[in-house]
Amino acid sequence: MAAGLTHRVSGDRLREISRLIPKVVIATGDVDHIVNPEKSRFIKANMPEAEFIELADTGHAIHLQRTKEVNGIIARVIREGRSRSLALQ
Repeated sequence: MAAGLTHRVSGDRLREISRLIPKVVIATGDVDHIVNPEKSRFIKANMPEAEFIELADTGHAIHLQRTKEVNGIIARVIREGRSRSLALQ
């Protein structure tokens, strides 16, 4: 938990990661009391290529609270990432 609370990545590093990875999705709940959604918004602001999803009335356990939605997002991201990876080869 300490690593999660104290870890920080610079905006420059986030922009570099954003350019290098075929598909990045930042997903957060709008009422997450473990990781402030503002932190996810900071990541998105520094990863212009990333997709940002903020689920309403959802906390930290988005995979449990919105199972069908999150599973759909994961499946779509895998498809899109695979497609982009193949296009780069």
